[in-house]
Amino acid sequence: IERVAPAENEVEIKAHSACLNFKDVLKVYGTLSDKITRGTYFGNEIGMEICGTITRIGRAVTEFNPGDMVVAPIAGGFRSYATLPDTYLMPVPPSIEPGCYFIHIGYLTAYYGLIKIANLQQDEKVLIHSATGGLGLAAIQIAKWKGAEIFATAGTEEKREYLRSLGITHVMNSRNLEFTRKILDLTDGRGIDVVLNSLSGEALKEGFSLLAPYGRFIEVGKKEISENDGLPMATFNRNITFAAIDIDRMHAERPALVREMLAEIDKAFRAGHLHDIPVRFYESIDTVDAFRHMAHAEHIGKIVVLFKDGAVKVRQPEPTQTLYRKDGSYLITGGTSGFGLEVAKWIANSGGGRVILTSRSGAATDAAKNAVAEMKNNGTEVLVEPADIGQREQVEGLIGKIRAEGPPLRGIIHAAMVLDDAFLKDMTQEKFTRVLAPKVSGMLNLYRYTRDMHLDFFVSFSSISALIGNRGQANYVAANYFLDEFTKFTRTKGYPAISINWGVLQDSGVLARNNELAKLFELEGIFGLSNRAALNALDRILIAGSVQTGVFDIDWERWGKANNRMSQTSRFRKIVNSSSKTGMAGINPNMMKWLEILENSPAAESNERIAEAARTGLAKVLRLPPEKIGMDQKLNGLGIDSLILLELSLSIRDTFSIEISAAELFKQPTITSLSHEIISRLEKGRPTLN
Repeated sequence: IERVAPAENEVEIKAHSACLNFKDVLKVYGTLSDKITRGTYFGNEIGMEICGTITRIGRAVTEFNPGDMVVAPIAGGFRSYATLPDTYLMPVPPSIEPGCYFIHIGYLTAYYGLIKIANLQQDEKVLIHSATGGLGLAAIQIAKWKGAEIFATAGTEEKREYLRSLGITHVMNSRNLEFTRKILDLTDGRGIDVVLNSLSGEALKEGFSLLAPYGRFIEVGKKEISENDGLPMATFNRNITFAAIDIDRMHAERPALVREMLAEIDKAFRAGHLHDIPVRFYESIDTVDAFRHMAHAEHIGKIVVLFKDGAVKVRQPEPTQTLYRKDGSYLITGGTSGFGLEVAKWIANSGGGRVILTSRSGAATDAAKNAVAEMKNNGTEVLVEPADIGQREQVEGLIGKIRAEGPPLRGIIHAAMVLDDAFLKDMTQEKFTRVLAPKVSGMLNLYRYTRDMHLDFFVSFSSISALIGNRGQANYVAANYFLDEFTKFTRTKGYPAISINWGVLQDSGVLARNNELAKLFELEGIFGLSNRAALNALDRILIAGSVQTGVFDIDWERWGKANNRMSQTSRFRKIVNSSSKTGMAGINPNMMKWLEILENSPAAESNERIAEAARTGLAKVLRLPPEKIGMDQKLNGLGIDSLILLELSLSIRDTFSIEISAAELFKQPTITSLSHEIISRLEKGRPTLN
């Protein structure tokens, strides 16, 4: 980094080392949302805290002198020299090794959470998750200082043994939910006074439920916050406090508070209440190894990169960006039909040297045979390898053959899929296994045998269903959600994984074979994408390198109308304008019409009118005259399938402005019973006066 002379209140520091933070790893591997870094002190730059010697000072700097050893927070901390304001500089105590006195992230977070927010008291019970990292060990020291009883979790037995060596009695596994039961047993069901949480998903909710009355939950993770997830509100009835901490944002927004806490932490160090924690040092030439080690989450304490030799390997960007190489091979699973075959032709036409198509049936159709012949005629080497990608042995053989023959494997498009739809009550283990095998087992097998290869990309074809759900496809939704999450995991390992949540494809997907299904999707506001639009999007995603991208054409207003309940969840409420369009802000005028009928007409007459409206809606869906459907006729004798039930659900929503799901309609055997259910839902939707 070019040296910059300090301004009046600035200092120049010759950096000796930088402390690696897990946020840096997330930035490198592209799994940190821009929503989390926007408006923060460190932003998206890598490196958050350095230690070094002051070389020059500005005229207004009075507390520091050239030659002082200091630690400082700075965006882009992987550099030899840094010029920055003296706002957050802290002198390194002479009794502490410089590389062990990085306090701006871990110690500040623990101190603010446990002391400033939770006001941790002597003999209170505190749960510290992932307790062997820099933050966790800092929190343990603060808890011991305050005389609290510590409960700690860690992910491996080695880490748990280290925690026991520190004198912590209550040590549990952070990788399952057993800690909940154990803590309740250890506390006679009372629970925990303070939780310092970095876990996500169900583990977060379980930890939240562990709080004793007047408990304080200190959240330092970001996943649920970025996804705007919800909390079980009933827990707050015990005088619970929930606080989220972002020290990165605090540096930008509350400098005086940060300065105050840094001084208090420094004083605690000098008084012996706090002390250094284990550090693993890497030379600058081994920076890549340092990032990989932290990404694997196997370290205890902090990871610090030393700059004393000044040499760092830098990969130079290629002068031109070529997505598909002439000297490369490209494997497409599910590549002999549908959109997978279209992608194969796209790669071949875009310069890919060898295309390998695999599916269980091979190139069995005329379309596949013609496509293979066309690609070969255009100069692309094409191999068709029948294989079940869900079978480990077959994948091992396939990858072994690719390694041994032809150009090296440069990219994988994992497009294999199977559909076996059913509503949840009819979903069997066999249906789940059949749908999960190609996507889930296929991805695991491919990752297992290619993770040591220098791939340019590994793209998994996920689905919009993993984002918004889809009735009757719980198995397919689960399979695609796994692809999304496993992609994020492998990116932390340095694997070039990408997942794409495709919408419906009108030219080569299931819509191309089913016009009725296309109309049904359009009723819900989801429109088909052309192959050309999807393939262009694929190239743009490969260039951007984002870990997960959704590509779909959706009318959120229409979708919100079709999915009233879901549209009001935390995930969707901001993007679905439901207050004026779906009647969620007040009583819907259409519903009011039917409520007035119920209010002002004799019961027999209003019941008859509602039953007739329901029958008319079903008749329209079935394309039958209404009189052909008896009010007490068994509906299961009319050839009603899951798609018809979904259309009937939408018809009821449009007619009465109430929600009855397709699954719930299964429980209504006749029009008469259905009309009774509609009346019940209308009455429940009646506004009340406070």
